[in-house]
Amino acid sequence: MARKLMAKPSSKKPVNSSNSMHTSHSAKSNKSIKSNKLDKLNKSKSVKDALTPEKVEQPILILCIDRDNDLYEKAGISGPLIGRQKNVEGATKLAIADPEEPDANVMFSGIKLYDKMKSDGINVELVTLTGSKNLGYASDFEISRQLDDVIVNLHPKSAILVTDGKSDEEIIPVIRSRIPLDSTQVIFIKQAKELEKTYFVLIEKLKDPHYAKILIGIPAFFIFFLSLFLYLGYGWELFGMLLGLYAILHLFKIDSWVYSVIKDFDISFDKIGWMGYLVAFVLFLIGIFSAYESYIFAQPLIGTLGEMKIIAYVTSNVTYLFGISILVFIISKIVDSLYESKKFIIGRYSIYFGVTLFTIFIVKMIADWIFNPAPEVAKLLSMTPTYVSFFSIINALVIILFLGYIFVVLIKKWQMKILEEQNIIGKHVVTMDGNLLGVVSNLDESSRSISISDIYNKRKKFNISMNDIIDVDKNIIVRY
Repeated sequence: MARKLMAKPSSKKPVNSSNSMHTSHSAKSNKSIKSNKLDKLNKSKSVKDALTPEKVEQPILILCIDRDNDLYEKAGISGPLIGRQKNVEGATKLAIADPEEPDANVMFSGIKLYDKMKSDGINVELVTLTGSKNLGYASDFEISRQLDDVIVNLHPKSAILVTDGKSDEEIIPVIRSRIPLDSTQVIFIKQAKELEKTYFVLIEKLKDPHYAKILIGIPAFFIFFLSLFLYLGYGWELFGMLLGLYAILHLFKIDSWVYSVIKDFDISFDKIGWMGYLVAFVLFLIGIFSAYESYIFAQPLIGTLGEMKIIAYVTSNVTYLFGISILVFIISKIVDSLYESKKFIIGRYSIYFGVTLFTIFIVKMIADWIFNPAPEVAKLLSMTPTYVSFFSIINALVIILFLGYIFVVLIKKWQMKILEEQNIIGKHVVTMDGNLLGVVSNLDESSRSISISDIYNKRKKFNISMNDIIDVDKNIIVRY
């Protein structure tokens, strides 16, 4: 009975107290680990947020510009140099390589300004940008590229430019288009300021072929011809007439147009059309000899005919020779352009060809009209008598102007089509002197012009007529 009354053992397993304690402790530790991870994540986010350009105090850049890249050319150091230590090392090496180098003094001046502003508690950074030994577009483009990298990495709020003032001032518009410029400090070295500045401006301008031709070429040209006229006994009057003629041409900017046309006909014997250049030169020499022979032959009749008719006779005899020599030269340039796949410039040479061809016929007709020899005079000169009336010249002029207009319009349309095919939008626009004007933002077919925009903020600056486009390649070369 007692056995029956004995309680049966429970089927449930007893709970282990140590296991329950371990489980609860594990849960707590997991929660604490997650909490610690969240805290670290929040801290890292806060640190990351604090390091963003919006929350970090943006520095002021102290910019030193080595536009002609003397750092690399003389000391073997490539730019940009960022930080005080690198600038001290670069300036020291440059000063040792060339103690008279102004760019080293500019860098030391930047270091001095950096130390002063740092001591005043201002957040600044020192940077030296280097350009290229080929001043102009190549140098400015390299400085622009380096400045872009510096702005992306340092996020500066403004800049102070330290310069020697001789040529670096030309880069100021490029800097201002990218970052606010608080100040410009010009460093002068021991000489009188205005004298030193004038000297360096003249030296820099003489390095530029455009200004060298003006400052040296034009005075040399006038000195030579004045001396020549005085030597030949013509006096200074003829020289004065030529000087006055040049002043008139310069007033209406005709000399710039003539200069750009002459520049289009640069000669290189490395190109395929060199044989044509040689033939044109030989024909030109034959024309000079023929003109001299014609003048000597007709000189006995100068008393009968007068000097004007003799000049007309000589001109009539040599017009075709000189004209053909010019046409051969132009054809050689067209051949070179075809070989180099410069389609746009072929259009301009084609216009030159047409203008030359029309000019040959007009000059020939006017010379014959002025000369118009009597039958007995024509017999003495062993030539067939010809008669050209004034009205025939007028008729020829009207026809030539009409045909010339149609010819030019067709060439311009063809050039516009070439510009569209070459996709010039976004290409850099550079002057003949190498200065960067901006980028092409639009091609206006109605006005036959291209719109130039700022290379950095894309704002429209101005339009340039298609007539002022010199060449289209990697860059657009314009007359400006």
